[in-house]
Amino acid sequence: MPTRVTKEPEADIENVLEGFTDGLAWKKLGFRGEVYLVRELPIGEYDDIVKKATSKQAVTDPDTGVSNDVDILDQNLQSRLMLKECLVEPKSIDVKKLGTRLTVALNRAINELHYGNEPDELRPVKKDDDGEGPKGGR
Repeated sequence: MPTRVTKEPEADIENVLEGFTDGLAWKKLGFRGEVYLVRELPIGEYDDIVKKATSKQAVTDPDTGVSNDVDILDQNLQSRLMLKECLVEPKSIDVKKLGTRLTVALNRAINELHYGNEPDELRPVKKDDDGEGPKGGR
């Protein structure tokens, strides 16, 4: 008799920005009883991943028949490479063996670290000597 699929409990993901290390953000997430730590990549590491995930492909214009080499970004490869580089804990985990739901949850957090808006309370405001913040001079 086939096994019945029951509704899986909601993921206990908390996308809470936990802090900064060397100016880069990191998040701690809980998923099915495990704790995962993901980090923001420095721009140099991010650029290296984009280069690895980009390839030249010949694309032919259907109207003119002219063929040109075009840079194509493999977004699936980029996502997997970023996951591998951003996942700090648990150490030595094989990202190719992660389940789809966990991968999606981790990628959501990684995307927020790299492409999301930083909450206002994390943006320091420089205050003048009088404590009223910057003064606009026109």
